[in-house]
Parts: sequence; C-alpha cells; structure tokens
Amino acid sequence: MKLEIVTAEANEAVLARIVDLHNEVWPRESVGREQKAKWAFGGNPLGRAPLVVAVGENGEFLGVRGGMFWSVDLGSGEVIRAIQLHGTAVHPSVRRQGLFSRMTVKFLEEVDRENVPVVFNVSVAASRAGYEKLGWNYSTTLRSMVLPVRLGRAIRQMIGGRIQPRTPGESRLTRRPDFEDVRGLLLKRASKCVGSMHTVYTHEFFEWRFASDIYQWFGNPTDGYVVYRLRQRGNLLELLIGDVWPGSASVKSLVRSVIMREKPDLVVSWTSTVHPNYRPLRRMGFIVQPRRSLNLGLRFPVAGTGLINCGLMAADIDTF
Repeated sequence: MKLEIVTAEANEAVLARIVDLHNEVWPRESVGREQKAKWAFGGNPLGRAPLVVAVGENGEFLGVRGGMFWSVDLGSGEVIRAIQLHGTAVHPSVRRQGLFSRMTVKFLEEVDRENVPVVFNVSVAASRAGYEKLGWNYSTTLRSMVLPVRLGRAIRQMIGGRIQPRTPGESRLTRRPDFEDVRGLLLKRASKCVGSMHTVYTHEFFEWRFASDIYQWFGNPTDGYVVYRLRQRGNLLELLIGDVWPGSASVKSLVRSVIMREKPDLVVSWTSTVHPNYRPLRRMGFIVQPRRSLNLGLRFPVAGTGLINCGLMAADIDTF
C-alpha cells in the first residue's frame, strides 16, 4: 500500500479524520475523543506543535504523530516551550511496516526546524527501544504508586471473585478554581522544584490544561488543592491523584479528605521520586509498583545535553 507522510494543519477537517483513526485503533475509548483532539491540537495558548499524518491511497489517515507545547522549567529557572507527544496512532492494517518510525523522523525534522529544546513523552515498554534509536533518553525516577483503601474488594477482583461494580458519581466540587486562587500555591510549589524539570503554569496555560471536566478538584486557596480524577478499573472505583498543591494543610490531610469524600477502592498516582509530593505519599502508605512504573522519555536535539531530574506527577503527563 502506498503511503504519503506529510505535515498537516490541525483544522476541523483534519481533526475529524484523526478522531476517526483513533476510534478505529481504540474503539472502546471513544467517549469525549473529539473534545480531547480539539483541546490537544487546536487550543493551546503556546501555539500549535507540528502534526504529521500518514495518508493512504484514498486520502484516509492511516497514521498520526502529534504533540502539544508544554510550559516547563528544566531546573534552571528558565521557562521554555517543550513538546509533549500526544495522540500517536497507527492503523492495524499498516502496522509492522516501519510507519511509526518514519512518522517520528518526519515529526522530529519539524521539531528541530522550530528549535524546540526538548520533546518528552510516556511510552509503553515495547516502544522504548525504538525511541532510544531515535535519540531518546529515559528517566528512571517516575513511579507508579497505589494505596489500597478497600483491600478486600481489590483482592476479590484480582483472584476472579464476584464483586459489585462501582462507578464514579458526581463530585461535590467539579469547578476548576480561578487562577488567582492557586497562584500562591503554584509559586510555593515552584520554589521546591528548583533543579528539576517541572510544569510552569501561567494564567492562560493553567486554564487550557484544566479546561476539560476530566479532572475534579478538592480544597480552597488557604488549605490547598487536590486535582484528581475518578475512573473504573474492572469493577473497582479508582481515584487517580493528578497533583496536590498544599497550602496550610498537609499533602496527607488533603489526600485523606478526598478519600473520605469519594470512598474509592484504591488510590493511584504517578510521581517522580524528586517531586515534593513523593515522600508525603510514601509516608501515607502508598506502595511503589515496579512493574507498572512508566517509561518517561526525553529527547534533546543538542547532543550531550544528558538526563535531568524530572519532578513530574500524573497531571503533568496524564493526557492520554
């Protein structure tokens, strides 16, 4: 099959074809996909990152490699526009033909043309070798952690026992706080992330990042905030901690309050070992899951840049 790999503008027609491809690749996860595509590829206040598509003989999209600009500090105090990869997909009919690598090479040509300092992403283990051939380095600091709340239910599901399914209910605080409500908390966080890569939130970037209703909120400007999401894992109700921005209350107190309100079966998070929230969560009893830890890769166009400390948490990478 003849394929043409080209760059594309993220207009409505292109986004619709990307959504069609995503629906074919992941048919069970189609809810909200159109909204997410518009969010990722269209409305970013930092601009539109390069977008590469593989076009079939009849004009259909058979592959896509995209990303979005992300506001980060690599640890030096300088805020830069990095690119976080997002939305990559290859149609099942053209897999194992090198399309993934060819799209990535084309994407990196566009990235280097724009002088982007760093590209980063979370990948599945099977993709890691391919990324490393293309210049990616991998951080070993990102941990997957779990706190069982209703251990009996989790064990029964694990051994195949019957349990009553639980679904996310409506949170009592779903409204995103105003940026002014979190500005001081974010400055406090930034002061604890000196020397490590972390997300930097301006007013515009904050509103774009948390524009959807995927994440829910708990807290207030004085005590601090927890940003989190509820989802099903089998018949279990899982609470994913996206981030915690403590004020006068501690990380432990804020997370405990969310647990008491939502009553999940288990709580999970992805947290770097150098992140300010890592040790408080571990002291709460969060258990590191080595087999579930994520592959956080970074690609620097300047040779010899080397690895950096990555002070990231789930909300920094949970875009998929």
